[in-house]
Parts: sequence; C-alpha cells; structure tokens
Amino acid sequence: MSCRSLKMPCRLLVAVMLIGISSLALGHRMDHEIATAEAQVLSLSHPFGQQPVFVPYQIFAPDSEVAFQNGRTDALGRISFLPDRPGRWRVVVTTEDGHGLEVRVRVDEALAVTEVEGPPRNRLVNILAGVGYLLGLAGLLILWRKRKKAHAHP
Repeated sequence: MSCRSLKMPCRLLVAVMLIGISSLALGHRMDHEIATAEAQVLSLSHPFGQQPVFVPYQIFAPDSEVAFQNGRTDALGRISFLPDRPGRWRVVVTTEDGHGLEVRVRVDEALAVTEVEGPPRNRLVNILAGVGYLLGLAGLLILWRKRKKAHAHP
C-alpha cells in the first residue's frame, strides 16, 4: 500500500475525531436568555441605616425545607426573587458575625407580595442601643484619660 492511498482514510479519521471532540465540548456550554419580569425586592438595613452588603441569604418556598433560592444581597443590601407560587415564603438572612433576620413574605395568586411579617421595628430599642454606644465610648474616653494621667505622674 502506498502513502497516497493511506492519506484519505487518515484524514477522514482525524476529521471524525475532531467532530467527536468538539461535540463533547458542547456539553459544557450554557445558553442564556434575557426576559423582563417583575421581581419582588426586599431591601434590608441595620438599625442605624447601613445596608448589609453581600450578606448570604436563603429563600424557602411555602411548605419547603429546601432552599428555592440562595445567594448574597447586592451592593445596596437588596434581595430580589421571582416566586413561582402563592403562599408564605420564608427569607433567612445570616451575617458572618451571627446577626440575622427571618422574614415571612405572603405572595398572592398574582405572585405579588401582599404582606411582609418580620421582627417589629422598635424605635425605643434603636434609641437605647444608641445611648449604649455613647456610654461605651464615654467609658473608653475616661479609661484612656486615666491611663494617660497615670503614665504622666509616675
């Protein structure tokens, strides 16, 4: 058999192998589609107005212990989701330092939020927390002055 007679089958074999390899690569491909939809947005904030940025959360559908959605809040402390059925949804937010929030969101038949149930916002608690911070700072200032005075007069 001459070299020329083997060129065609070799080329055909290489072509078939390349097609086979390229079809395997398509298995890793992901398609996308953009759609306009009205998402439900939950805006979060700490008592003094700061937004919890990039904090982990989970959303549970009604009567489900498996998370429907999980992720992190956006740069403005918001969570958005598109519920797929009516009922009481549960949103659980947990910060790395142990703080957190659990909110129940009631979604109607039109898949719109009709009610949000969460811990009450208590103005008195916020005021007392602010006073506590100020007293703590005053205590640190007094301690710093005493230490400075003690080191000045040995």
